[in-house]
Amino acid sequence: NSRSILLSTNRGGGGGEEEEESVEKQSKTNVAKKVSYAVILSSLITLIVLNRDALSSFNFKEELAKQLDILSSMGTKGIVLYVFAFMAWELIVGV
Repeated sequence: NSRSILLSTNRGGGGGEEEEESVEKQSKTNVAKKVSYAVILSSLITLIVLNRDALSSFNFKEELAKQLDILSSMGTKGIVLYVFAFMAWELIVGV
C-alpha cells in the first residue's frame, strides 16, 4: 500500500500498526452506525404497521381545526402562538 509506505516514511517508519488500528475502529464505527440505522428504521416500520388502525382513524383536518379554534379563543396570545407554530411548521416541513 503506497499510502502506508508514504505515512511510514513521513513518520520515520513504524506507523503501520497505528493506522491499521484507526482504520479498524472506523470500520467498526461504520458498521455500528449502519446497524443502528437499520434497527431504528425497522422499529419505526413495525410501530407503523402495528398501529395502522389508530393512524388511519386520526383526522388531521379536524384536529388542526380544534387547535386553531383554541388559539383563536386566546386572543393576542393565541395569535402569537399561532405565528410561532406556523414559523416552526415552515422551517421543519416547508410546504
